[in-house]
Amino acid sequence: MLKKEFLKELEDRLQMLNEKERKDMIEEYSQHISMRMESGMKEEEAIDDFGNIDDLIAEILDAYHLDPEYEVKNKGRNGKTGVADLLPKDFFEKRKKKSKERDLKKNKKVETMERFKKNRGETIENIADKARKTSGSAISWSWDKAKKIFLIFVKVVLICLVVPAAFFDVAGLVGLGTLSVMAFQGYPVIGCVIVALGAVLSMTAYILFLFSYILKGKGVNV
Repeated sequence: MLKKEFLKELEDRLQMLNEKERKDMIEEYSQHISMRMESGMKEEEAIDDFGNIDDLIAEILDAYHLDPEYEVKNKGRNGKTGVADLLPKDFFEKRKKKSKERDLKKNKKVETMERFKKNRGETIENIADKARKTSGSAISWSWDKAKKIFLIFVKVVLICLVVPAAFFDVAGLVGLGTLSVMAFQGYPVIGCVIVALGAVLSMTAYILFLFSYILKGKGVNV
């Protein structure tokens, strides 16, 4: 087989490759043949050195991940081979099968992503709802505690006010008694008695007022 015939057969039987790859392949083998001829080989010997052309085609197809078990059918007057005839018998069936598998994987992936997004959305919503409830409970609990602490503080303050008020009330009663005795003895202290009586009554009313708040916890608006 001559170089021209060899390259022509490669060209015809590698039609399933894209044009650039096919041209690069033909150019590479053409250079190899030329180099061998320059080294002293005859044209037929340089081509025979590649081995059986069917095996060579199979190796090339295998390198491009195509099934090397292809079938060549001669068609037409010139014996040209169509691209479909150079492909494996089940080439298109495999392509369709792979395409379906890819579509199934893609659809499954999309469904998985949609399900994940839905579950994540529900999870986030549940977390947010729980957070709102927890936050509301925490605020309510904090508010109740704050009110109780404030009421206790108010009661403590009122108790602190009751002690000096009681002291002054007792002192007022003593003073009122003393002034009353002096008034009966003829001392002109009737005005002081009236003032002392008013002070004692006012202080007593104030003490009772404080006790009503302390004991009943009323009258304090929070």
